[in-house]
Amino acid sequence: MKDINEEVLKAWIRLTLTINKDRLVPDLTFNESVICRLLKESTKGFLTASELCESTGILKSQMNQILNKMIEKDLIIKERSSTDKREVLIYLKDVKSFDLQHDKIMTIVQKITSKLGDKRSKEVTELFNLVADIAAKEKL
Repeated sequence: MKDINEEVLKAWIRLTLTINKDRLVPDLTFNESVICRLLKESTKGFLTASELCESTGILKSQMNQILNKMIEKDLIIKERSSTDKREVLIYLKDVKSFDLQHDKIMTIVQKITSKLGDKRSKEVTELFNLVADIAAKEKL
């Protein structure tokens, strides 16, 4: 069992290094990309800073630093809620910039899935989701 654990770890590290080596989205950090994606997918049109912390696992102090840098980059708007002054609402401002970054990533994903084919791409998706579910349950 130890051998397979080592192989899984090696594959995980190799995949992570391959993705991060060439910085798929050079204009945004990984955390900024994730935050933009969450904001874009929000049905409310915004998320609170607390919701972003909960979704990403990023600490409040770190989240504030990331959000302030995103404001400097003109990517988001941060406002106090009119109904609850303790709440900070985050809006995605520069949707076009995020869409350009997203398109770059999707081009790479499309190259991978075209080489894998539909069946194997679905299997990879199912495995990634299973790994994420197990990791979440184990509170890694």
